[in-house]
Amino acid sequence: MNLIFAVVVAAILARMVVQFVLVKINLSYAAAQKNNLPENLKGIVTPEAHARSAEYTSEHCHLDALRILYGGAVKIGVISCGIIPFVYNRTLALSGLDNIWAMSALIYLFGYAIGVLFWPFEWIGTFGIEQKYGFNRETIGLWIADEIKGFFLGAILSVPLIAVILWMSSGAIPYWWLWAFIVVMTYEILLTIIYPNVIEPLFNKFEPLKDGPLKARLEAMALKAHINVKKILVMDASKRSAHANAYFAGLGVSRRIVLYDTLLKQLDDAEIEAVLAHEIGHMKHHHILKGMILSAMTQLVGFCLINLIINWSAFYQSFGLAIQGGHAGGFLLLSLVSGAFTFWLTPLISRWYRGHEYQADQHAKDLVGSPQPLVSGLKKMTKESLASIEDHPITHSFYASHPTLKEREDRLMIP
Repeated sequence: MNLIFAVVVAAILARMVVQFVLVKINLSYAAAQKNNLPENLKGIVTPEAHARSAEYTSEHCHLDALRILYGGAVKIGVISCGIIPFVYNRTLALSGLDNIWAMSALIYLFGYAIGVLFWPFEWIGTFGIEQKYGFNRETIGLWIADEIKGFFLGAILSVPLIAVILWMSSGAIPYWWLWAFIVVMTYEILLTIIYPNVIEPLFNKFEPLKDGPLKARLEAMALKAHINVKKILVMDASKRSAHANAYFAGLGVSRRIVLYDTLLKQLDDAEIEAVLAHEIGHMKHHHILKGMILSAMTQLVGFCLINLIINWSAFYQSFGLAIQGGHAGGFLLLSLVSGAFTFWLTPLISRWYRGHEYQADQHAKDLVGSPQPLVSGLKKMTKESLASIEDHPITHSFYASHPTLKEREDRLMIP
């Protein structure tokens, strides 16, 4: 085993061990909380529902633990068994050294095939655990249809972009990594604009919110916040899940408010208004823009590193890949193993996003004029989603993009 290969395997193992330990910590923590209903949820969640939440959390933890071990084994197995050089070198031989489209399709199909290997866990999570606890509304036919749509949509959106990046990296233009970064960022912005009107309707139906007190209330709040919203839509989220949510989508003229139909059933008008005020808070604090800037910075650094790695012949040789055929082999390998290295940024990014949630909560409090509607709405959503069991503090600080309910409530109640 050469040094480069050993470092990659060690990184995959290190990630797997840390993820597994965090899940096991969470599992033990959930069991310890099972009979200890938090004070702030008394009167909202019954002790029986809280115990059921612990069981729901534990079952997901068990599944996550298996997924983590399986995922580590799959990745190490794939890079060790020789299938990557076999498929890659055969594709080169059949398509020719300069067939960028064939190599782009290979990269996409290989990534998709790895995803297929994890379908059993998605199936168990959806039709096992979520079904058992009354959340799943998705039929097998809908699940299959989503996968088929996702495959072809992913191919249409990904393969041309990969082809452009491979062409750039082949020496077609100087400073290809900088131009590739510009192309990717432009592509993501365009996708953000067209996504609400072109892609989302492929998976869900959206209908205008019916005229009435709630619509008038939400429009008045948006006007008060100086937010120009073109549409307030209701999404048929209940055909897949009983979980509730609301969000803003699109940029400019495509901007719209989207409410899950499940949210309308779970919360009253004042609570829905507060939840939406929270989403407006994200917009007013430019969290979407800041997220795009963070993504751009990490992508720019990423392309700089990729430029170094794909020109490193020892990297190809370590995994048995032919050096000929441009840099497709390097991109293929990096798509498989890069997550083992970027994983360690997770706690920093999670902490950053938790700060955004506090800001959005405060904006909702100020816009509505009281913390009570948001607090009561969050408690109801916690009850309905069996989320009264919190993560272990270590696991929470590592992964969570949102503060705990108790943290959010305490912050909101500060005068």
